[in-house]
Amino acid sequence: MYLKATSNGTLTWISGEGVLCASCPNTQIMAKKSGCYLAETVNSFGCKSRDEVCVEVTTDYNIYIPNVFTPNGDGNNDVFLVYGTGITKLEMTIFDRWGEKLFNSKDQLLGWDGMYKGVLSKQDAYTYMVTYTSLDGKKHEKTGHVTLLK
Repeated sequence: MYLKATSNGTLTWISGEGVLCASCPNTQIMAKKSGCYLAETVNSFGCKSRDEVCVEVTTDYNIYIPNVFTPNGDGNNDVFLVYGTGITKLEMTIFDRWGEKLFNSKDQLLGWDGMYKGVLSKQDAYTYMVTYTSLDGKKHEKTGHVTLLK
């Protein structure tokens, strides 16, 4: 997460967990828990001013796995993707009805376009297995079916 402060003087982040650059007006923080960040600025006359921003860090997550996609090249729903927030790792594997692995990705942004060995797969239901880790470090697994419609 990034914090941004503006001032007419010298700015310093004087409190808060995980501030990567205490003397930078725009800094990244690596917060592991909720807390407040205090910035102090001193102008050329020696006057000080402080301001505080508080952030909430949660381990909540959500995941959405569609049950159908249409890889027909129209730009709508062409790729089977897993959507979610609060996830640190995700792996998706697609199998045909005989258990042959057709696709695997460890990148949440890289989904299945319906292709297998350079050919668009037939209209059918395919099995997916999705494993992911939530922000609290717990591993989860979901299996189900997705329908490829042409």
